[in-house]
Amino acid sequence: MVTTLATRSVSTHHRAPQTHDTLAAVEQLLGARLVALADEWHAHDAATATGDAVLGGLDLPELLASLVLSGGKRFRPVMCHWGWVAAGGSARGADPSTMVQVAAALELLHAVGLAQDDVMDRSEVRRGRPTMHVLAAGQHRDAGGTDDADRFGESIAVLVGDLGHAEADALVAGMPAAVRRL
Repeated sequence: MVTTLATRSVSTHHRAPQTHDTLAAVEQLLGARLVALADEWHAHDAATATGDAVLGGLDLPELLASLVLSGGKRFRPVMCHWGWVAAGGSARGADPSTMVQVAAALELLHAVGLAQDDVMDRSEVRRGRPTMHVLAAGQHRDAGGTDDADRFGESIAVLVGDLGHAEADALVAGMPAAVRRL
């Protein structure tokens, strides 16, 4: 017997999370991860008394948080949500928390990719605000830095990108190998 979507009986005892539920969970997870990162970063900084977390007045975890939480369409988490639904995750009653972790990791990767793309394209504005490298170069100039301000800004954008990539990896580190490979 051939079953089509129109005739297939779908169990209704498991309510699939709605897209807005997934997006809210992704925002909550990203916010919590970025706060934890800043706390860890600054605790280490205080313990070593080096001031390494702040470079010329720039705080890398804060810059990452401002980049990731500054808006955007959140298209990747939406596609992750609908891919999970299409693959039957909600029909099987699967816990959506793994999907939310993957969606948050994708959003981190996207955000840091934009920061590094802005360096490559020499873009000055993103979402109505100065890009990461432009902001960092401006702060370098304002602080009276002695080396190349533009190079400094580009370096900060790359470091923030690396930090975000590491956080995305951390989000999926405990998942099965097949998920991590993807």
